Amino acid sequence: MDSLSVTNISWHPAKKFLFRFFFTYFLIYCFPFPIDAFEFTKPVVQPFYKFLDWLIPYIADKWFHLHAILSFPMFDKMDDSNYGLAFIYFNIIISSVVAITWSLLDRRTTNYEKLYQWLRFYLRYYLAAYLFGYGFVKVFPSQFRLLQPHGFRYQ
Repeated sequence: MDSLSVTNISWHPAKKFLFRFFFTYFLIYCFPFPIDAFEFTKPVVQPFYKFLDWLIPYIADKWFHLHAILSFPMFDKMDDSNYGLAFIYFNIIISSVVAITWSLLDRRTTNYEKLYQWLRFYLRYYLAAYLFGYGFVKVFPSQFRLLQPHGFRYQ
């Protein structure tokens, strides 16, 4: 697509608002990827994770009256616990506020085609990295202790 056709497309206001919401939502949800993808960059994002570990339980308690603790600190923080639920609710609220504010401040922009392309690019690599990480944990037996028997043993 050339630059003339991208600039001539005019988005409907509802489409622009939804793009602003989902752009903010996915950016907050995926951050700090890809900075935290490597072991040598972990110290850079550690303050952000410590801040989240303080903020999300606080918000869960004050806003949603949930007792949110981080169940698996070394794994994904967006699990199906109160912590993950509070993070998703918080993300939806913040994304809504940002989308409304962005819509009020930026009324002249007719479309966000370039920003949309960058968001698709970012989400593709985030999803690929997440799926590869999940697959590697399944292929290389590091997730569970597969040699230990669990449950009932039939004789």
